[in-house]
Amino acid sequence: MKIKLFLLALFMTVNIQSQNKLTIVISGVEKKTGNLMIALYGSENFLKKPLKGKSVKVESESETVTAVFEGLDPGEYAIALFHDENENRKMDKSALGIPREKYGFSNNVKVTIKPPAYKHCKFAFNGEDIVLHIRVT
Repeated sequence: MKIKLFLLALFMTVNIQSQNKLTIVISGVEKKTGNLMIALYGSENFLKKPLKGKSVKVESESETVTAVFEGLDPGEYAIALFHDENENRKMDKSALGIPREKYGFSNNVKVTIKPPAYKHCKFAFNGEDIVLHIRVT
């Protein structure tokens, strides 16, 4: 009986630890230098102040890069990212404000003249592990 309770407790712990993970697979990475700067946002401060941020080194042999956010609470989120090719930790822009480095948003929202709205980038996270695919453009 004690062994069954121990195994049940162990299974529940492993199950809890494996949840709340958001994996992001970024494709379209052409230059094999720099880092991908990834920000996770809530609705309140979209594109202003991220809830969590992550910098992932671009490996020279791959066009895809993977990043993982763990321990997320269920809710709605949005992701914005850019390829910081020169590692200055900021999005380089032209004098007109046009990005010079590749970027992407959750739901692969296309940008026209201005950045997309939160409502177009948001996705639901219910606490189960999920994988999002974002292509930089």
